Amino acid sequence: MENSLPKNKKVFKELFFPLILVALFGSLIFYGGEAYQAIGLAGIGMAHLVLGYLLGISTFLALAVFVRRVVQYIFLDWLIASAIGSQPPRLLNQLAAFLVYLLAFTAIVGIVFKQDLTVVLAASGAMGIVVGLALQNLILDIFAGLALNLDRIVKLGDDVQLHKIGDQTIEGRIVEISWRTMQILDTNNNTVIIPNRSVSAAVITNFSSPNPQLATSIPIILDGKVPVERAIRILKAASIEALSVVFPDTPVIEPIISVTEIIHVPRSVKYNIYVHTPFEKRARTRNMIQQHVLKHLSFAGVRPAQHALPDIAHLTILITMTELFHGVEESDARWIATYARLKVVEANQTVTQRGEIAEVIFLVLEGLLTAESRHTIGTKSRQLQLLSPGSMIGGTAMLMNDVYEATVSSKTICLLLEINYQLLEKILAQCPKLIDIIIHNVTQLVVRKGVAEKSQWQMQEADVAAEILRNLKRHLSI
Repeated sequence: MENSLPKNKKVFKELFFPLILVALFGSLIFYGGEAYQAIGLAGIGMAHLVLGYLLGISTFLALAVFVRRVVQYIFLDWLIASAIGSQPPRLLNQLAAFLVYLLAFTAIVGIVFKQDLTVVLAASGAMGIVVGLALQNLILDIFAGLALNLDRIVKLGDDVQLHKIGDQTIEGRIVEISWRTMQILDTNNNTVIIPNRSVSAAVITNFSSPNPQLATSIPIILDGKVPVERAIRILKAASIEALSVVFPDTPVIEPIISVTEIIHVPRSVKYNIYVHTPFEKRARTRNMIQQHVLKHLSFAGVRPAQHALPDIAHLTILITMTELFHGVEESDARWIATYARLKVVEANQTVTQRGEIAEVIFLVLEGLLTAESRHTIGTKSRQLQLLSPGSMIGGTAMLMNDVYEATVSSKTICLLLEINYQLLEKILAQCPKLIDIIIHNVTQLVVRKGVAEKSQWQMQEADVAAEILRNLKRHLSI
């Protein structure tokens, strides 16, 4: 109560001053009659007009200040804040102030200056069309901000994730929602400023609703020879110890350990450790749990399972089955398999991003991926394609000096063969005859794709082959 008294005095003073001004100026106009004409130079009609305008303008402005502060302190800071349980966004206060001063301006024009408001409104309407076209994005941001505040899907202090297919995912805490932008303090302690129209078009995950405890899962893959009961016992003990370090002053909620997948090649079992943690401690919780899991597994003589990679003989067969190296001799394919760069990609990971410059080719050896692209034919539509073993990712784009045309994500754990310009140059230096096979295979893919989709690559085979060769010469020493 003592802390609220100075604030109440401040509010009273801020409301009292404009109210006194309204009463003073109104009294002069009502009771003064012609008395204010005696002020200044007698007999000059302009003094009468100017003083009348000044009194009228001052009265309406003082009344506007008083009404704005009543709306702010009584309705927003008290009634609405009590109803929603938090301070209302600054945008609502700014919008209320704008409407109050707009009404005051309208009253001054219509009452003080005795102007026909229909003319003013007509002129402002024509000007509004011009301004609206010029400030289209700004207006979209403003109305998107209003929708965010009225819908109450998020509020200040919420921990959220904004994600949109093909775009970067943003996670953090909302610190401000203004007329144009939303400000998010991300997990790296950087302020990310996002236009409201982008926020309204994104998928929003609110980690603070319905409760601030975020469910987090940590996957652990162990050898299939380890008994399930023993594995769960080790993982649970490690997780409880890690949680007691992260939350030393609060009771530890026992984590849940579950078997989520049986992996046949190699023979292993995937476990998930489920814990509940506040958003701001999620990263530290995951880090501590994984550290303690490794410590407990080490003492128990258990090691996390390793991905088994195919041997050279089997990898040679897989390479000859890919679109890029279809038709190569076994000896050349074995040489490629010896120096190949293999990449294991976990499930639900992004491999390529649509619109990025293509500098790497991926050949799918194992697993399943999805490629999502957008084609505009009248209206925008999304196309989803499954990529199975033998498929090539980014081959035509890299060799045609283009960008990735699809966002490719792993649907399962995948094994990919990664080829960049350096490795390609090494391969062609060792096996020069492969250049003709690569150009032929890619040319066929480009021509078939261009004819099927009526795209920009609807070219003659000779032109496509020449373009690929020119691009290779620009990047390689051939």
